Amino acid sequence: MLKRSLAGVALIVGLGATSLSHALSMGDLRLNSALNQPLEARIVLRDTGNLSNEQITVKLASVEDFEKSGVDYNYLLSKLEFDVTVDGEGKGVVLIKSRDPIVEPYLNFVLELVWPNGRLVREYTVLLDPPVLMAPVRPLDIAPVQAASVRPVSRVPEVHAQRLDADRMTQAG
Repeated sequence: MLKRSLAGVALIVGLGATSLSHALSMGDLRLNSALNQPLEARIVLRDTGNLSNEQITVKLASVEDFEKSGVDYNYLLSKLEFDVTVDGEGKGVVLIKSRDPIVEPYLNFVLELVWPNGRLVREYTVLLDPPVLMAPVRPLDIAPVQAASVRPVSRVPEVHAQRLDADRMTQAG
């Protein structure tokens, strides 16, 4: 009888370990905005299985989790909004947005991902580059210009040139 109980416990533990090996996870953050613009970023969720949007919650982690991670909590972060979308094929996306423009050059924050069978805390650092202000420079299309006809300037007649030189000498003396 004891052997059957141990076998049952081993089976349950084995099944639990199998389901944990395919745990939900967050991928890298992909930024779709720049400095001085409202934040828009995406994080891919992996191994969502048959979880629905309502079963997955993403939010800023607690102040305690920020402290454990060595990350300073900034009030600006409380204005971030998180929206989870799951496609039913094991893939999901977390959309992170802000209504106001982000004026800090980088953000460092800790997110908490919660689902019925688990919890995950992960730190993200985002570098916000200034937006590109100039369009790419393209070469100008310049039509070739025809050279104008050039005529040499007529020379001052010799007699006149000699008279100018004589006048200069008289004024100098």
